[in-house]
Amino acid sequence: NTLEKARPWHEINGKPVGFYASQHNGSENPAFVRRQHGLLGYLNGATMTMNFCFSTGPYNDGATREPPYKPFTVAYLNGDGLLETLAFAGFREAIDDLRYATLLQRTVRRTEEKGVSAKARRLGRQAAHYLAFLDSEKADLDAVRAEMIEYVVRINAALED
Repeated sequence: NTLEKARPWHEINGKPVGFYASQHNGSENPAFVRRQHGLLGYLNGATMTMNFCFSTGPYNDGATREPPYKPFTVAYLNGDGLLETLAFAGFREAIDDLRYATLLQRTVRRTEEKGVSAKARRLGRQAAHYLAFLDSEKADLDAVRAEMIEYVVRINAALED
């Protein structure tokens, strides 16, 4: 269980836990990169994502110093700004997924405070259950994001009642 593997590292001085080189630059598949750098790590105990992101070198994948490797990057800086890749589009979506999941968890924690209605507590428990049993390897990430947003909206409304 990856959560159990991450637990001791969280307990050592509260340092962030993440992964490195679990694909440096990713495939040209934004859905794969989104899952890899987003909810897959998050729901398995990672508290950070760490990877090469930008390169100032050539943006020709064949112009590497050590073939057959592509440059270890998902976006390139050039004179006109940022040259994005399909992998970078997935990485941006992954970060947004992390932000929604974090917002949902913070919202759930508010339902555990004193004086909160039974409805808000019930919704908080349902949302916590949803995240706890989410299959991060197979779930439709767009549907997951929509569900997280729905829970946040419903819980906040219940907290205001």
